[in-house]
Amino acid sequence: MNGNFARVRGCSGTLSVERGSYSSTDIVGRYVGQKLAEVLGSPVIVENRPGAGTNIGTESVARAPADGTTLLIGSFANGVNRALFPNLRFDPTRDLLGISLISLGSIIMTVPPDFPAKTVGEFVAIARAQPGRLNYGVGGAGSSAHLAGELFKSLTGTQIEPVLYKGGAAALQDLIAGRVQLIFDNPQILLPLEKAGRVKLLAVTGKDRAAYHPGLPTMIEAGVPGYEIYSWYGLMGPTGLPADVVRTLEDAMAKIAAMPEVKARFTEWGIVPIGSNAQAMTEFFLMRPAFSAASIMARPMRSLTLDIGLNDSSLNATSAPSPSVNRGARTSGVRPMAARTSGCEVTS
Repeated sequence: MNGNFARVRGCSGTLSVERGSYSSTDIVGRYVGQKLAEVLGSPVIVENRPGAGTNIGTESVARAPADGTTLLIGSFANGVNRALFPNLRFDPTRDLLGISLISLGSIIMTVPPDFPAKTVGEFVAIARAQPGRLNYGVGGAGSSAHLAGELFKSLTGTQIEPVLYKGGAAALQDLIAGRVQLIFDNPQILLPLEKAGRVKLLAVTGKDRAAYHPGLPTMIEAGVPGYEIYSWYGLMGPTGLPADVVRTLEDAMAKIAAMPEVKARFTEWGIVPIGSNAQAMTEFFLMRPAFSAASIMARPMRSLTLDIGLNDSSLNATSAPSPSVNRGARTSGVRPMAARTSGCEVTS
């Protein structure tokens, strides 16, 4: 966030979102950016920098000055990309610092509304009867949705082909149209669409049922033993951030996680607010590569990367969108870099 919004009032800062508009990362990131601006008293500019499996936006932050002026909304992909992309020009585990784990939550196995399967078991039976004939959509290589699909295939012995899209919105649009038969996605995206009758939800990926949809079974309950995977979001920055900046941001995220309106909004989205300290976030981030990416790397994906003119806003059926870890709507819009505020007032 340019202008060191963590300790300099009156300056704007940049919060980089590594995925596109209307993605779950974008929804969470913009809401967190709004709350950070309220708590810190400084404008926060949210910038979408999608592409290359989140590596474009992530690298821009990894190479930014370590002064607290540019931060990242990190996600599941950041923890596995080093394994997926061996030729990265940066090392996420070396060049990024975890500041606060924002939230954690299960994702949802989802099929088109007219797909014949009503349960996970029925889906598995159909997939086994038609090996290689069904596809699942992936909005980003290395995402929780991607690994969820590969884990499902591994544990069920099914042959379902992954199809890579430029973003989750495109994958979801093709699911709704029946061009792919399965996705795993976040509840803040899927719940409004289920209410509108545009998708069918089969199960949640966590070990416990979700409070936002208690009627949905877990994957384990639905007959897939050992299945457990979560999506997460975290506040991150370049390695070498000053200790006082880190402490300021830790405190801000703890305050945000404790806000009643944040708890209510996150519950609506099916995620749990955490607001951890930097040590907990860093330890959590560093253990993510333990989710081996080998199964993904061994299976090339069909790629749909053409600009097919999707209108992401059409996915908004309504205007919207567990485990515990140590403690611990859009903002006013994205402004160009040149429009940032000057005349900063340094605070102690």
